[in-house]
Amino acid sequence: MWGHSTGHTHCINSGARSSSSAAAFDISRPALPPRLSPWRVLGLALAAQCGFSLLDQGLPTLTGYLKTDLGLSASTAGLAVSALAFGKFFGAYGAGVAADRLGERKVLVLGGLVAASLVVLAAVGPSALFFPFLFLAGVAGAAGTPAGGRLVLLRFPPKRRGLALWIRQTGIPLGGLVAAVLLPWVAHLAGWRWALVVASGVAALALIPLAVTRIELVDEPCLASFRRRLARRAIATSYCLRCGRA
Repeated sequence: MWGHSTGHTHCINSGARSSSSAAAFDISRPALPPRLSPWRVLGLALAAQCGFSLLDQGLPTLTGYLKTDLGLSASTAGLAVSALAFGKFFGAYGAGVAADRLGERKVLVLGGLVAASLVVLAAVGPSALFFPFLFLAGVAGAAGTPAGGRLVLLRFPPKRRGLALWIRQTGIPLGGLVAAVLLPWVAHLAGWRWALVVASGVAALALIPLAVTRIELVDEPCLASFRRRLARRAIATSYCLRCGRA
């Protein structure tokens, strides 16, 4: 019996030493960064969506300036300002695949910056390259719908996803409102080319908070089909916009 008690005491002491060692190990490890609030992620996604929409919906506000400066007919000018939406039609599926494989944040930031750069090239480049550059900008800017929606959806519980996605979608009319107020004013003062440069700069600035914020990856296998649904919705939206502007 005495031997049993001694053995029991030895086990307790060993366990205590192990616990102390584990605690010391935990203390010595660097603390993990706190998990980012879903509402903060939503705010970052909303700002990014405003930037994407500023580019997409800003072009139609400059149709009159394009017709006058480039000598375009009404139908040709309509095709020109629809080039970005036409590019989104072809880029939506690839953007969804990239968001699944590379992460939403990377795809949003990279797609937005590439789209803004291509719009600048369209503004300062020769007129013959205006439509191709805008088309490529639309392909890059297609990242806004699948990547932005997925970024928000994966960080909210099921009962709040509808509300979160609705708030994010308000970035579309907000970006259009900013474009309608800002770009014609800039075009009147300095020309439509400078208006496109300003739009690209504002869109890039809207992506900076997302680019400098570290967002942890979230795994949720049950949403594997979400990419396909968002891609189909983006394609349908781009098609409707293109038909409406034509």
